[in-house]
Amino acid sequence: MSDNLFPSLRSRSRRILYRLKSVKEEECGNVESALVILPTMLLFLSVLQIAITALIHGYALNNVQGMLSRSSLLGVQSQDISKNVNPESSNSAGMTNSRTPLAGGGYLMTGTLQTSVPLITPLFPFGDHIQTKTLVVDENP
Repeated sequence: MSDNLFPSLRSRSRRILYRLKSVKEEECGNVESALVILPTMLLFLSVLQIAITALIHGYALNNVQGMLSRSSLLGVQSQDISKNVNPESSNSAGMTNSRTPLAGGGYLMTGTLQTSVPLITPLFPFGDHIQTKTLVVDENP
């Protein structure tokens, strides 16, 4: 008697079960989506790594150029410049400076800073380092 009272409910439940089975059978594309997502993620992380490396290189270049320019204007010796580098803020492995006398007077100051870049992508397993070199002409005798 209950079968006759709710025939539409029974047919609806059969349709819902049929749709669920068809959806379950259609989920065989998970491997293909993983094969697309993994290279796309590696590409995104590689581009992000290049962008961060370029940003850190620009920051290090401005930092070294500013210190050398300041020392040439103020007449600070090259040994005092390397003391101003903060290793925690710039991730620097060390700054080296040299002063070379010029023929007409003054000095050619060179600065080199080794900076490490944070690792984002697994494509650089040993990390990445940037070496920044700058030149400044000191016209003070």
